[in-house]
Amino acid sequence: MKISHCAMLLPVLSATNVATGFVVKKNARPKVDHQRDMIEALGKMGRVDGPFVVVLGDSITQNARLPDTVCGMPLINAGISGSRTSTFIPFAEEMVAQKVKPTLSVIALGVNDTISGYQTDFASAYRLLIDSLPKTQLLFVTSAPVDLSKPVAARINVATLQFVSAKIMEAANSRKARLIDLSKINIQSQDGVHPDAATYSLWI
Repeated sequence: MKISHCAMLLPVLSATNVATGFVVKKNARPKVDHQRDMIEALGKMGRVDGPFVVVLGDSITQNARLPDTVCGMPLINAGISGSRTSTFIPFAEEMVAQKVKPTLSVIALGVNDTISGYQTDFASAYRLLIDSLPKTQLLFVTSAPVDLSKPVAARINVATLQFVSAKIMEAANSRKARLIDLSKINIQSQDGVHPDAATYSLWI
């Protein structure tokens, strides 16, 4: 069994929260903690004995009720709420460092990169993420349609969204990898970005 050295950080992080007086209120909305979520995902992958599939994504992936297995292999949901492509670069580097090698890595990122105000060059970050991942099969996923009339999607820059989708397709084509184009699927959303309960199954 592989034991992630990052998993050893969990007790330390918990102790730090107690020491600083951080208290989780009952029924409070959990705080976004990229480091915690990455440690948990790395731990899950490290405990798999054999081939597995991992999905790198944002809150849409994290909240999806993905099946436990696909094609007979364990499926690891590594969705992290609020994440952009650049968020996963150190995660990918850690996968290599820990010799965690999935059979297939699914990259379902990009929508948070389209929020107005972010300055990171998506194309460069996307290439670096791909190059930083373990050398294995890749599957690229474009963003699902967004409804710009709704509150969450109102922050999205339309031109950037089109640019991001084009770069994802370009990356798949240049690497002769599979592509799932979610823009062709009729997914409904209450907030403009996240699939509603009725159509989440289409996304999955």
